[in-house]
Amino acid sequence: MRVLIAAVGTLGDVLPFIALGLELERRGHEATLLAPAPFEAAVRRAGLAFEPLLSDRAYARSFGHPATWRPVRGARRMFRALPKTLDPVFRVAERHAAGGRRPVIVASTLAIGGRLAFEALGGHLITAHLSPSALQSRFDAPRLPGFPIPRMLPPALKWWLQLGADDHLINPATLPRLNAIRDRLGLGRVNRLRHWWNSPQAVAALFPDWFQAPQADWPARTVQLGFPRVGHLGAETAAPDDALEAFLDAGEAPVVVTFGSTRRRTETLYRAAMIACARAGQRCLALSRTPLHIPAEAAGATFVAPYAPLERALPRARALIHHGGVGTTAQAFAAGVPQIVAPLAFDQFDHAGRVAALGCGLWFRPGPFEAQRLPRALARLLASETIARNAAGIAERQAQAPDPIAALSDLVEATAAGPARKPRRNLPPYPYGLKG
Repeated sequence: MRVLIAAVGTLGDVLPFIALGLELERRGHEATLLAPAPFEAAVRRAGLAFEPLLSDRAYARSFGHPATWRPVRGARRMFRALPKTLDPVFRVAERHAAGGRRPVIVASTLAIGGRLAFEALGGHLITAHLSPSALQSRFDAPRLPGFPIPRMLPPALKWWLQLGADDHLINPATLPRLNAIRDRLGLGRVNRLRHWWNSPQAVAALFPDWFQAPQADWPARTVQLGFPRVGHLGAETAAPDDALEAFLDAGEAPVVVTFGSTRRRTETLYRAAMIACARAGQRCLALSRTPLHIPAEAAGATFVAPYAPLERALPRARALIHHGGVGTTAQAFAAGVPQIVAPLAFDQFDHAGRVAALGCGLWFRPGPFEAQRLPRALARLLASETIARNAAGIAERQAQAPDPIAALSDLVEATAAGPARKPRRNLPPYPYGLKG
């Protein structure tokens, strides 16, 4: 069986799909990963075939622009980028189908070309969501950036607010070009992107039920599999960093600070975090791919590294200050470390709320006076025995959980063994390069 795996997002969003490709190949299948060009090295280092979805330049414009990390403007910019991924996914799926084989596609939340190719070319489609915010619900509605939805609202009003966010931000950014292509292919128009992107065959929720309980109005074929633990796949060298290891061995467990692999507007947050550690008498390990200036107050107790696999660093950490990416959040749970989550955009606000609700950390809102507020938040976090106990309890649950990547591979195999969607008859040529 040959499987096309399409993933769009940051490095943390792509790593679980690299792990899936490796597991499928271990089982004797062929896996090709379609992802943004900046992640080609990571994919090829894992030994998988690679096809680019976004060029380095297009990815930088969409995910590296400073506006990307603003709650509302960032969401609009990200969804405007998604139509650029349609042509590459369809091209690879079409090439695969030309050999007489029905495509088997695994698509991440934002890899919407997978659903388009599935409807036109037939075959099998599994949608894999890393975050609860990808699944809309009238009951436990996800927190949206710029669109807070109070928990006490009745289900009908929660639903109305979510549809309003779709109509204001998401649908206008993505649907014009998607529907222009669908019109040319003779497919029906899409009205709600966040409903349509779910496969009618299988939906994998790659987060546990204690993080987000299953909802009665989720797609009928949704299966919850748990958090993938794949941080080691992002290591840039097989051997540990000697200087980093020396820092970790030289004293007490540090507070780890990271704001993700693709970040902007976080220099002041890094500075506030380093100062917070110094005032709390804690050593600080700051992970940043761009150089950081260490404040004089934090000099001598701060180590800056461009990268460290969190699976190795967090078990040796006192606490974690981070942006709330789902991969980073999951690894903090696995390590049992208390967290301060400072969300910047996208699903990070929802994750921050869930970490706080579980009693495993604090939700810190970046903004005015963060250099004064973050030290107080860190002191409160480190003093809380309740948070430490809750975090340790979650880590025990994580350690006993089955391997989600193996379970996702089982789901792919089971779906591919079932009935395939038939290709659309008399399909017109795909309109490559069509403007929306």
